[in-house]
Amino acid sequence: MERAKYNYLIQIIKDYPKTPQYIHDREDEILHPWREQDDNIGGGRPSPSNGQERLLIRLSDDRRLHAIQQQYDAVTRCLAGSDSDTVQIIHELYLKEHPTLTVDGVADKLHEGLTTIKRKRSAFIETLADELGV
Repeated sequence: MERAKYNYLIQIIKDYPKTPQYIHDREDEILHPWREQDDNIGGGRPSPSNGQERLLIRLSDDRRLHAIQQQYDAVTRCLAGSDSDTVQIIHELYLKEHPTLTVDGVADKLHEGLTTIKRKRSAFIETLADELGV
């Protein structure tokens, strides 16, 4: 796998705990857009007649929101389909708020070989790449 793709997938995994907040913020941006104040009194534009429908369509058509949700779902599926050791490896290396262990430290903690840890991590990242179509 190319280094850029690998780093991209690692970043998606690291952002996983914060993704629900990203989704909420993006929905909030769409539902409550910033509008410039009109200083021309009486000369404003008419309000749209079907505003609720437009907001729902905007929510369902937003590419950024769809991409964030797709990434979140892909990581969730990969974590659900992985064994407990792999989940613990990914958690220790990427999902903790302040990771303190390296791959060597995770190997010592789980009483596994370094090669086994790296193989399980790589398999997880490959599975995530397949889920996302990267």
